[in-house]
Amino acid sequence: MESVGDVLFWVFGGFFSILTVLGNSLVMYLVISRKRLRSTINWFLFSLAAADLSVGLTYLPSMACESASVCSKCVTTAVRWLFLNLSMTNLCALTVDRYMAIVTPLKYVKLKVKRRHVFFISAAWTLPFVVHFVPFTWMYCTEMYTSLNIFFAVVLFAFKLPLYLLLFTVCFRTLYVAHRQKKRFSIRLSQLKFNGFSFDDSKCDRSQSRATAFSKALGIIVAVFLTCYAIDMARLLCFSFKCINHIPWNLVYVQRILLICNSASNPFVYSFLKHDIRCELKLFRMNKMDLTSPVWFWVVGGIFSILAVLGNGLVMYLIISRKRLRSTINWFLFSLAAADLSVGLIYFPFLACGSASLCGKCVAKAVRWLFLDLSMTNLCALTIDRYMAIVTPLKYATFKAKGRHLFFLLAAWLIPFAIHLVPYTVVCYLKLHLAEDIFCAVWLFAYKLPSCLLLVTACSRTLYITSRQNRRQRILLSQLIFNGFAFDDMKTSGSQGKASTFSKALGIIVAIFSISYAIDIARLLCITFHWNNHIPTDLVRIQRLLFICNSALDPFIYSFLKRDIWREVKFFISNTFCRSRA
Repeated sequence: MESVGDVLFWVFGGFFSILTVLGNSLVMYLVISRKRLRSTINWFLFSLAAADLSVGLTYLPSMACESASVCSKCVTTAVRWLFLNLSMTNLCALTVDRYMAIVTPLKYVKLKVKRRHVFFISAAWTLPFVVHFVPFTWMYCTEMYTSLNIFFAVVLFAFKLPLYLLLFTVCFRTLYVAHRQKKRFSIRLSQLKFNGFSFDDSKCDRSQSRATAFSKALGIIVAVFLTCYAIDMARLLCFSFKCINHIPWNLVYVQRILLICNSASNPFVYSFLKHDIRCELKLFRMNKMDLTSPVWFWVVGGIFSILAVLGNGLVMYLIISRKRLRSTINWFLFSLAAADLSVGLIYFPFLACGSASLCGKCVAKAVRWLFLDLSMTNLCALTIDRYMAIVTPLKYATFKAKGRHLFFLLAAWLIPFAIHLVPYTVVCYLKLHLAEDIFCAVWLFAYKLPSCLLLVTACSRTLYITSRQNRRQRILLSQLIFNGFAFDDMKTSGSQGKASTFSKALGIIVAIFSISYAIDIARLLCITFHWNNHIPTDLVRIQRLLFICNSALDPFIYSFLKRDIWREVKFFISNTFCRSRA
């Protein structure tokens, strides 16, 4: 079993990865969307935020992928260090740019006119690919371990340590010169005041303090970076001189957490200490963010979204990677898991995007409902398939032989696009309110209600016939045993039990779906007949959480109640997460 250190590492690593993605994404969005933020220094910050965002998106997932033996170790290690090196080179480019702007301002103006900062940013992204990623991947994947040890020593002394020292020296020099310039400026200002010159000195003080404030922010960023990467340098030294066993595992975990923490702290530092970004954040918060939804709604929705992504992703991976799971019923489950995975990935991000006015409400609403409808149509396809398999088994064998289940799956993915996404988006964009009301009524009575009634009817009929078949088989089996027939009845009862168990699992899934969509149908009725205000806001939030909960619970239900998937899940967990650490 995993130790406490392992659990703490994944918990803190996941927390800092989420902070990294959210913080750097917000900074990148502000720089792109606000014209007054498109300055030279902010493009350097945008490049650094993109590198840090890549660290948050790839570092911990690549480690999880490697520990689960899903990805090759040489690829995951190379990708992790690529983005860490990109973060370092982008920070170096930003530091050198600020050094030239403060220490040699006249030369910096010429450099800025010639747009050489584009060359700096391009070099910061190209250098780690050429110097580290390509040779490291080639040597590691071809198992050239002797050459790899020499390569680590060369990278350490010719690439990492020089950049590390460059950051320290240039940042210290920049802070010293900025402090000295501020002191000289204040002395000259006091002399001018003493000589009787009258002018508005508040603007001068403000511009000078802003430059000094960002120099301090840069100093804090570099200090955090040097602290976080100090253990990494020590580890590389130990690896180069073959004393890696002298570093305990807990220290390795601390080093990895610090690497993610460095990327997570950067956007918060220059958001609080850089004046223009701080002003835009205040405007963004006041004008854009919809704070009417309470915190618990976003927290619970985020948890269910993560569960939906992880659970459905695991089921999809198992069905693809295990040949014995590639049956007709499991391909229907794969399609349903893909739709539920899309709901987990799309629903809450687009809900937040629409409430924050980052994208059009028409687009956000249309995309959300598209994937919810895809989940519904895929569940309908699965229910009809099970109904045919149990109620009309002979016809189902012919149906299965002709491969018509592929037609069902294709229809389950195409119908929501044709019936809902295209017409709703057109009507919403054209702002045809009467047409939108008519469309909602048609969508409710010709699509949603029939689909829900079909699900409930087909599932109830399937459960009833399964129960009746089980009862008949038990009676027949007891009669055969009473008449003296000797045979292995375990296999017969086991095969029937499997069909019955999955029918129960399907019944639970349909029941949760029906509860989740009952409030939605009530809401659509209210919108159609213009009594939308009769539904309280908390009920709307609960309905939205039930949508995510439905997609999150589906994989756990058929993982626990469908025997072949449950066996593969246990095998997967025992072989990946419960093995001893190498």
